[in-house]
Amino acid sequence: MSERVARPVVFEKLADFPDVTMSLSDTLVFKTGSWRYVQPVYENQTSPCNEACPAGVNIQGFMRLAAEGKFHEAALQYRQEHPFPAITGRVCFHPCETACNRAEFDEPLAINAVERRIGDEALNIRTENPNRGRHGERIAVVGGGPSGLTCAFYLAMFGYNVTLFEAKAKAGGVLRYGIPDYRLPQSILDSEIENIEGIGVDIQCGKALGSDFTVEELRKQYDAVYLATGVWKSKSMRVENEEAPGVMSGLAFLEQVSSGNPPQIGPKVAIIGGGNTAMDACRTALRLGCEPTVVYRRTRAEMPAIAEEIDEAEAEGIPFEFLTAPLEVIEKGGKAVAMRCIRMKLGKPDESGRRRPVPIEGSEFEMPVDTILAAIGEDPEPEPLGDAFEMTWNKVKTDPLGRTSLDKVFAGGDLIDQPHTVVDAIGAGKKAAIGIDAMLRAVDQDELMERVRVGEKGSVSTGKYMGNGPQQ
Repeated sequence: MSERVARPVVFEKLADFPDVTMSLSDTLVFKTGSWRYVQPVYENQTSPCNEACPAGVNIQGFMRLAAEGKFHEAALQYRQEHPFPAITGRVCFHPCETACNRAEFDEPLAINAVERRIGDEALNIRTENPNRGRHGERIAVVGGGPSGLTCAFYLAMFGYNVTLFEAKAKAGGVLRYGIPDYRLPQSILDSEIENIEGIGVDIQCGKALGSDFTVEELRKQYDAVYLATGVWKSKSMRVENEEAPGVMSGLAFLEQVSSGNPPQIGPKVAIIGGGNTAMDACRTALRLGCEPTVVYRRTRAEMPAIAEEIDEAEAEGIPFEFLTAPLEVIEKGGKAVAMRCIRMKLGKPDESGRRRPVPIEGSEFEMPVDTILAAIGEDPEPEPLGDAFEMTWNKVKTDPLGRTSLDKVFAGGDLIDQPHTVVDAIGAGKKAAIGIDAMLRAVDQDELMERVRVGEKGSVSTGKYMGNGPQQ
């Protein structure tokens, strides 16, 4: 038998070389074949926690400093991207923890708990403003909630003269009048606001858009305007006789309690809705000695409230009537005495992505009540805004940095189309501050967004904008 001789294969030009193939067999197990030529590609990307934060906080940065016991340095670094760590350390729904990929190994890092520790450290630190009065332009901020306060803070840090107008007796917005004291003590809110006043922001309370000034008047008097008036008009329940005595909005109830003048309610209180306002209202009613019941037309899985708030309400013994919707307020003797309800079942998903509740015919029943708190959502007051703005779904339309269709006017917070959370409002205020500075300093918007973006979800970094280090 003749001997077989292996002969080399000769390729005369590059085009003759065959494609390199990747085997789909078991070469990964035996470490053979084309697997040997595969090398990992490293890409520098934004961490999931940083990208998930609507306020663009450098979470990796402050967590690293906290791990080293450097809480003072962590607080200073934190305030570069977010002025209120003591507030969101208590009330944030912490999407950063939801996104934390440590959960794939065991469980997410306790980012919110560390944030609270850093926030308590920050309460002892007064921010210095080396740029105070550097620019001659004057900026008006309308609304003293989390978004307006944030925008005013960063505009002052950029060197502008900022006047903040607040309609109510004290600044704070939903932080003061919508979040109960047991969640956010007002002493902490006062300390954070004092820090903002300390860097040069002139806060004028009792000054309301529409009654004390108009948007057009502000445009003539100031070089830029930021509108963050929030949403204080409760949505209608669209049920029969909902104007009966004993029916009020959940937000109005929380505002009266926070102002030190709690309304006379109870003892049986029905809270309609499944959001954060509903959770705050039911837990506040419980603390006033009432017997609250939450009535929600979907199931617990569809509730938009922060999960921890739902858990705590249940732990406090508050009952929930799921898959239940009100139909009529029953009045007797000049006040509400009961609520006629109907049972629901879940149908196909609606525009929110949640399954639509469908009434079950013949399932009506009466629920005895003394007070009904409607907490199904809020809308902005349309009259003070006028008709000068381009709107989308009853929200002011803006570009990524808050610029509206009206020249020199920016908007943010709950006025625009974004989630109604404290941290989203803070993020919008920061974006608008950068947008206003960029407009007044004639910075190219396209180049700016590439420079300040944190990840791909729309958050921005003042650290990147001011050139004070990277924000990964």
